[in-house]
Amino acid sequence: MLKTKNNVNNAAIKLFTLLFVISIITFHSDSLAGSKKKLYQEYRNAGYAEQKKGNYIDALTYFSKAVSLYEDDPKVLNDMGVIYEQIGMLSKAELHYSKAINKDPNYLPSYSNLALMYLNNGYPDKAFPYFKKRFLLAKPGDAWGEKAKEELLKIRPEFHSWVVQLEAERLNELIVKRNRDKFIETVKRANEHYEKGVKHARRQKLRIALNEFDQALKLTPDNPKIVNARKEIIKQMTNEQIKQRTDTAIRQLNAGDTRAARRELQKMLSNFPDDSLLNSK
Repeated sequence: MLKTKNNVNNAAIKLFTLLFVISIITFHSDSLAGSKKKLYQEYRNAGYAEQKKGNYIDALTYFSKAVSLYEDDPKVLNDMGVIYEQIGMLSKAELHYSKAINKDPNYLPSYSNLALMYLNNGYPDKAFPYFKKRFLLAKPGDAWGEKAKEELLKIRPEFHSWVVQLEAERLNELIVKRNRDKFIETVKRANEHYEKGVKHARRQKLRIALNEFDQALKLTPDNPKIVNARKEIIKQMTNEQIKQRTDTAIRQLNAGDTRAARRELQKMLSNFPDDSLLNSK
């Protein structure tokens, strides 16, 4: 029995030790990751500072150090491409712009930079596919997307119909999205009115509930859930009104005022709901 107890204690100690070591490693890894990210940003900032001063070689040195920390970051590769282009090393610039695009095909600045570099150096045919891709990836209101469209049409005017069709498709998608968002918002508002109506109905605040259901139906007229809830409120209100008039007529009869009682009953019958009232919206 003692041996078994010792084995259990030893296992618990080993487990505790293992968990402690794992926690230390995790903490150390997180700390290193934080330090690495901080150092990376410091190198980028230093590179920008040197670039503004015109110290391009020093800027490249800092950007290279940043790349060594995060080699998959297209931003730094693009930064290096800009520097290489500024100092006339176009093949290096082309390489780094291309690397940035390969690392992240959705990183847009490198498309524009590479296209403009080709165009400004007399290679419009090489520039065209990058202007085209930049335009394809552009979102509404993207100024660089518009610039890419202008340049690709200057190079290949025959693409005008393609541009028009693409813009029409984008406009249609935008309209569909806006209508969908508007519909979702309308349904949401209608449901809010419905929920309020349900709460008021539970508290027997029938007129307030009816108003909330009417507001909901203005937004979504054919919603069966709301239509049925409104019908139920109308029935409750009608039953309550009939009961009140009946009680009034009975009190008048008991008091001997048969004429008043008859008038009260006639009012009740004249206001008795028909199917059109119950089914109205």
